[in-house]
Amino acid sequence: MGLRMMFGLMASWAVVLCLVGAGSALLEQGGKSPLALKDSSGRTVYVETPVQRLIVLNPEAAEAVKILGCTDLIAGVVEDLTRKSYLPELRGCRVVGTWREYDFEEMARIATADGKDGPEGTAVISYASFAHGSGRRDAFMVEEGLSPFQNLTVVGLDFFSPERLEEEMTVLGRLLQREGAAREFIEWNREAQARVDAAVHGQAGDRAAVYFEGSSRGGLGELWTFGNGSAIDRLAVMAKGRNVARGLDGSSQVQWEWVVAQDPDVIVRLHSTDQLGWAAGNEEVQSIRREIMERPGSEGLSAVRDGRVYVASWEMFFGLDGAVGLGYLARVLHPQADLDPEQVQREYLGILGLEYPPGNRVMDPWPGL
Repeated sequence: MGLRMMFGLMASWAVVLCLVGAGSALLEQGGKSPLALKDSSGRTVYVETPVQRLIVLNPEAAEAVKILGCTDLIAGVVEDLTRKSYLPELRGCRVVGTWREYDFEEMARIATADGKDGPEGTAVISYASFAHGSGRRDAFMVEEGLSPFQNLTVVGLDFFSPERLEEEMTVLGRLLQREGAAREFIEWNREAQARVDAAVHGQAGDRAAVYFEGSSRGGLGELWTFGNGSAIDRLAVMAKGRNVARGLDGSSQVQWEWVVAQDPDVIVRLHSTDQLGWAAGNEEVQSIRREIMERPGSEGLSAVRDGRVYVASWEMFFGLDGAVGLGYLARVLHPQADLDPEQVQREYLGILGLEYPPGNRVMDPWPGL
């Protein structure tokens, strides 16, 4: 046997022995190996499973975890999530900052709270792509903030885009080893959207123009609306409506004079709340609607003349209950359509193990139901 062949065989045996050793190490760890996941930020992350703890930084992800029946794994949340009435399980969780400012050191303390410092780390679920006037809140920013610490893996999942919802729920199902529950939710979501599509089929030639307003805090010269690429613009398309801001970027500021020039058929003002809707006659909601209808030039708008100015729950347009928001939006855009968004809402709350408070509403005025 030549020296070259002999050294080749020796090298091959060395590789085999290394593989055997690695396999033995995995067996000693109970057969565990990192799970490779591609998150919505485009990053490939490796997570040791089963996951021991979760830190959740966005409300949509917290709802998704609840849908999959894994809220018992959530050990830390941003302070805002402890106030959500539909997430009572999170009230006793440790707080890792607010949605404006994260506490990375507290996240690190949670990761080793029970003395575990082996491969069973903590998964931190953050927004994949989110920016606000106060700064970035995406997975890259969170990963950078946690870089000095160990055993924390950042997974970027938004859960607010209808186009990525199924993919993100599938990824979360794999992460939490709840693939079956993830598929069940995806099937329900498809069926709920199909009901809306069937009801508005044939309405494409009569697309009502709709203006969405997110905030008016900056005054009538700085109104926030949602343009092309936003989650709510996608819902408008699905509901066979026409978003008057579609020619603008995803989140844009406009002046009231611009809105008047568009003359929308429908105005939907989004209103955020920590509760499941609000009681009929809620003064804050009524005040928001009155303010819009009394703005300069509003008397000439089609939406105002026809009484089609609505205040709607922000939450149902961005997140796992997007099918609920889609149903209500389709209802106000096509009043003649045979739709029952209340039923879709009851079904979604049933998935969360909740019941809708009697007399509460998520849209005002109630859209002719």
